[in-house]
Amino acid sequence: MISIEGGSDTHLEAGIGIDLLDFTTMDDPREPERGPENTSMPAERAQERIGRPTPDQLLQAIERLLRSDRRHAERFIRYAKETRMSLEHVWCSFGEDDSILATALASPSPGGTAMLFASSPHASEEATAIGRIIEATCSSLDSSGTALAQALVEPGDILEQEAFVHGGLRRLATLTYMERPVPKRNTIPAPELPDGISLKRFRNDDRPVLERLLIETYRDTLDCPGLAGLRSPSDVVDGHIHSGIFRPQWWFIAYDRGTPCGVVLLNGSAGSSSIELVYLGIISTARGRGIGPALLQHGLHVVAGSRERTIVLAVDEANAPALAMYEKACFQRTIRRVALIRSLNPPAGGAT
Repeated sequence: MISIEGGSDTHLEAGIGIDLLDFTTMDDPREPERGPENTSMPAERAQERIGRPTPDQLLQAIERLLRSDRRHAERFIRYAKETRMSLEHVWCSFGEDDSILATALASPSPGGTAMLFASSPHASEEATAIGRIIEATCSSLDSSGTALAQALVEPGDILEQEAFVHGGLRRLATLTYMERPVPKRNTIPAPELPDGISLKRFRNDDRPVLERLLIETYRDTLDCPGLAGLRSPSDVVDGHIHSGIFRPQWWFIAYDRGTPCGVVLLNGSAGSSSIELVYLGIISTARGRGIGPALLQHGLHVVAGSRERTIVLAVDEANAPALAMYEKACFQRTIRRVALIRSLNPPAGGAT
């Protein structure tokens, strides 16, 4: 699932995960075509209540979440089972006759994050009502150890953003997603490293070093500074490890005459033929020396010739130096998303 991490100097991780639109626009050859169902919410909301659906109501709840029909809801539930995506945190609003009006879903992930999904509102009144469902969903996460709830919304969907704001989230940043083909073998040379810089492949016993380094790379970052302090360093590393398929052979720490100064982390992407650039960051005192581009080139050099087809990433749109660096490395912009977040259980101390 998608998880948002605070990047430094060059990159914000926003793991490339599912999009509800995928389940309403793609045909499933295993299912016959059915006509569209009426998914609009009734105008009368005075008697609505908020609660969890029963097992028998789950299918209808997912229909309302997707604003689609039974066929697409069944596909979503199959996907959840196949990927072990929890459907424990599903909340709905119910009408007078106990029918489901709208749904919100939280999907917790390792690293103390949870991705939020909700029915799309068609009017401001609906946005307010769906915000109450999102609020209940976030409250249900209190006992799960989740520190950060997050949502990704299309920039033009103002009402959906409004619903999440009513649910207690705040706008963090607009993310630009980028991708490029995986380089062919021997087409990306190893970088010429700046003076005094050396690279070391990550090992398990480097984890304390990585946790301390991440804290330093977040200082004065151009990538989503509003994320600072919301999770512990241990949670952040766990989130990186579980972002896609962990590939420690693609994780490298940069040292400046023996002192850790930067990091580049790449993983495989679960369920797709992509490599994800999970994180690339430089400590504030080492920026401007070409270490970021060198780390990026080293990452491309290491994954060159891999069987995956593309390399994907997401970056804060306000981070102009990062955008320029990635475009110079042949990454192209694909989609944009507004990231919204809500702090649930802030760490007591030592947070990033």
